[in-house]
Formats: sequence, C-alpha cells, structure tokens
Amino acid sequence: MAVGQAQVCVARKAGVVVCWGANDQGQLGRPAGSPSFKPLPAAKVDKAIALTIGAGHACAIVQGGAVQCWGSDSEGQLGDGAGSRGGKVANVGDAIALTSGRAHTCALRSSGSIACWGSNSQGQLGNSAGAAQLKVPANVPVVVTKVDDASAIAAGPDHTCALKRDGKAVCWGRNDLGQLGSGTASNIWTSRVPVADLASVAALDVGLGHACAAMPNRVACWGDNAAGQGGFDGASATTPRAGVQGLDVAQLALGRDHSCARLRSGEIACWGANDRGQLGDGGRSVSAKPSEVEGL
Repeated sequence: MAVGQAQVCVARKAGVVVCWGANDQGQLGRPAGSPSFKPLPAAKVDKAIALTIGAGHACAIVQGGAVQCWGSDSEGQLGDGAGSRGGKVANVGDAIALTSGRAHTCALRSSGSIACWGSNSQGQLGNSAGAAQLKVPANVPVVVTKVDDASAIAAGPDHTCALKRDGKAVCWGRNDLGQLGSGTASNIWTSRVPVADLASVAALDVGLGHACAAMPNRVACWGDNAAGQGGFDGASATTPRAGVQGLDVAQLALGRDHSCARLRSGEIACWGANDRGQLGDGGRSVSAKPSEVEGL
C-alpha cells in the first residue's frame, strides 16, 4: 500500500493495482478527471509487488524488477523518456524498492546502486548535476553517484536518503533545514554526502524537512524540529541528535512534523506535533518526548 497527498493505491495479492482519491493528474492510473470514492483498477499495471506515490504520480515494481509509473509527467516523473503518461521506466529491470518525493522517484537496484528520475531542481536525483542541469528534469533514470551499497532508500519532497549496507547513511538534495545531516544548512547537494556520526543504523525514514535513524536503544534525528519532530531541544539541527533514547525500534515512519516508531515489542511511540491528534496519546499537546499510542 502507498499513500499520497490525496490518493491511495494498493497492490492486491494477484498483482493488480487499485487506487482511489484524487485523479486530477491521472494518479489513479486512469485518464485524468474527477476523483474516485472507491477503488478502481490502474490500467495496464499488473503483477505489482511494491508501490510508491508522489504528489501527482505513482510507480510500481512489477515481477522481475521492472518499474511502471503513471500520472503527472510534468517533470519527467514517469521515467519513460517519452512523456507517454504511463510507460515502463527506461533501463531499470532489477528494482527491489521504490521511494518518491514531490516530483521524483528513486529505485534501489539489486546491486545496491540507486537510479532516480523526475525533478532535479534541488539536486534530489543525486547525479552530481551542474547548476545549469538542475533546471532540466530527468525523464529517464540517472545513477546516484558514489552509492553502490545501499540497503534502503527514503525520500522527502525534494531530498533523498539511503541506508548503506555498513549501517551508515547518506543524503542528497535540498538542505535548507539541515535535512541532509551533513553539518550545514545551506545550499543543495547534487551528490551524496555522509550523514554525520551514524553507525549501526537499523531503520531510516524521511519526513518533510527532517529525517531519523534508529540505532541500538536510540533514535537520532536531524533537520527541522520546530514541532519537536526530531525529539531534541532546538528548532533544527544540521547533524543527528539522539534526543529519543531507550527504544528498541523496528521501523520508523515520519510525517510532515511528527515521527513514529514501531517497537519490537509491538508498541507504537510517536513524538512531535499533536494539534490534530497525530501522536495518538489521547491529547493534543506537542511533545518532543515519545508518547505511547493508546491501545496498540
């Protein structure tokens, strides 16, 4: 299952993809038009085993490792090089994971390398593009430079991070809030930069302007912390800060301004903004400290 800004897609056991919600850009895999209030099959997509959704596009890994995309192609998000709204992504036949930002998608390949396509306005494709090239989207996949040993990938709106097989992390793209964890909060990075002071990372996820990594008995976050979503003191950090400690984390999931962790015990803990009940603790108080989600 994958959830976008206003749409959802699900790959059924047989591999058929069904979607519902907004469809103004064809993001349901059907001709652009009115939203659907019930699941509808995405045309020409079958044997899907993984999904990702951006702001106005979606992509699926199909059996064998090829990738298909549909929806908006305004910035090359479909990766087919032809602007045909829904073709097969070019030159990728061994994808094992996908992630999408606002208008870009990256595929983790079985070799450990990463291919990305779509918007590169903030260097989010990681292909070491020059300043002039950033204005031109990539409508076919390009290779993320200096990464050949990735084990997981995660994208924010305009930046991307990867977990390496050695337990370290790297990021590239927009960095106005320090969301790359590189020790600076200025400019953009068009090739991967190491996230400082990380080792033995077991899980990684990226939010709107922050990112978190789970390590033994602690979670370290970096980037935006205006609502406590990083779990540390201060408005932002350009390097990881281990404000959340003592948790045995199996999985992380980050939103715009809150963060959640699934613990190996089966419990869920969240921290950050809570104005809409995001923390699930029965209240609406912002908290930089993890709160246990009630009833889970």
